[in-house]
Amino acid sequence: MRGPVKIISLGEDGYDEITRGFLDKYQREETYGNDTLIQLSPEHVSSDRIG
Repeated sequence: MRGPVKIISLGEDGYDEITRGFLDKYQREETYGNDTLIQLSPEHVSSDRIG
């Protein structure tokens, strides 16, 4: 994948929502996520997968 990225740190807009969604999806009990999230907006996706 290629495209622009955005770094989202603790305390920034969207951080809590993304972290909570991840922890809920994977049924994790932590009250925190990662210190920093990286959001990739794909502009180009390629694959060498055959079959």
